[in-house]
Order: sequence, then structure tokens, then C-alpha cells
Amino acid sequence: MEKLSTYDNPHIEQKNYSVVRRNTGYLRLDKQEHADIVRSLYLDLNLYNNFFLPVMILKEKHRIGSKSIRKYDEPKSPFRRLLDRKDISKEIKMNLKSAFENLNLFELKNQINTWQNEFVKLAAPIRNPIEKVKVRRKKGIVHTIPKWRREVNSDTKNPFLERQRMEEMRRAAEQVWEKRK
Repeated sequence: MEKLSTYDNPHIEQKNYSVVRRNTGYLRLDKQEHADIVRSLYLDLNLYNNFFLPVMILKEKHRIGSKSIRKYDEPKSPFRRLLDRKDISKEIKMNLKSAFENLNLFELKNQINTWQNEFVKLAAPIRNPIEKVKVRRKKGIVHTIPKWRREVNSDTKNPFLERQRMEEMRRAAEQVWEKRK
């Protein structure tokens, strides 16, 4: 068996948030139904990421003092990068082109959203709303971190986690209505 270099794991792990966590969240997968849905979701995500999403590859990196200067190549999808390579046979390129022509971006994205909704319905627990706890502090405590850094909220929210939160709220509301009937 070929020994993996020490650079392989960080290269693989760098896509954990942008592909895996962004599309499946941090839900617990402990049932066979969850695994089946995630398997189907990953099949569609694989097509979506490799044929339609562009990626920039780092060409050069220079350091001038404490400043780092990076130069990237033109953003292309992995599919386009394969078509540009000379060492790939024409037969493989033709197979990839025919697979690409059979794909519909809108249907594929709709199917991904459907799998994600199914996954959230099965795996998302209904949680109680988090109540803020008032903690009394001594007046002598001084924060070392400025207030503007303590209260940073990200402007770009994870769409899957937002969908999961909305689904949990909807299901909790349905349970309340069922109890009132």
C-alpha cells in the first residue's frame, strides 16, 4: 500500500465546511434512513460541485515582510480543468461531455434541496428555545477583549443550518397545535 504524504489530510479536510458541513450541518447520523438520504445527497452534490462550481487554484505565494501575496489562476470547475488537460484521453473527455450535457443545473439543485429537506425532517431534533441566562458579575471584572470583538456575528449564514432551524420551529409549532386540538 502506498504511503500517504503528510499534506494529503489537510488538503482533504479543507473542504469539510464548504462541502460537507454546509450541506448536511452538524446533525447526528445514527439511523439507516439517515445514511441512505446522505448517500443520495452526496451523489447529487458530487455532480453539482464537480461540474458546476468553479474553484480557484493557488499558482504563486510570496511573502514580503509580514504581507502575503497570493496569485490564483482563472476560476474553473473541476470538469473544465479535466477538459483542458492534455494527458486525459479523448474517450474520457467525450464521456464527461456527454454526462455534462445530460445534467440540468436547476433540476440537480432542486433535488439537492429536496434531499436536504428530507434529511432535516428525519434527523433534526425539536429543541426547546434557548433562554438567556442572566449571570451576575462582580463590578471589578474588566474585559481584555474590546466589546466590538466580543459581539461579532457572521453576516454570511449557513443556508442549511437556517433551513434546519426553520424546520425545527415549524415542527414545534405543529406539535403545539396538535396538543391544543
